[in-house]
Amino acid sequence: MYRGLSVVANELASRPGVKTIVLVADGEDTVGGVTLDQAIAACRNANATVHVVGFENTDLDQVALRRIAAETKGKLHLASTPKSCSYALKSIATELAVPAYRIVVLDTADLAEGIEVRVGGPAGPSLPVEASNASRMSQMSSTGNP
Repeated sequence: MYRGLSVVANELASRPGVKTIVLVADGEDTVGGVTLDQAIAACRNANATVHVVGFENTDLDQVALRRIAAETKGKLHLASTPKSCSYALKSIATELAVPAYRIVVLDTADLAEGIEVRVGGPAGPSLPVEASNASRMSQMSSTGNP
């Protein structure tokens, strides 16, 4: 989780404009190689806000997720079902005033099933949400193109 967050933040660092990362997590960091402090520092150096959706289960590291959101001026949303996760993502999308989105689901193949994000309300275009791991991330624009 921390490595993926750091990779995304480093990719965004050189880009101009508002930078927002939406992190969906269902547990704790299992990949290693980057610490929580390093991941947060990468996000702050990139001037990126991180909104976190935590899928509640016994492995969820809420303390770390709260730190990521708080220290990057983002918000933490806790979800207990795929439907509430989808609602949290929709809520974040509604708050964003930027026409492009990056939805990254790390190491949560089961979680991505059944999640649908629509931009612009119920009649807006649907964005695909794809599962990924830290070595293969999916980037989608508001048009749904990878």
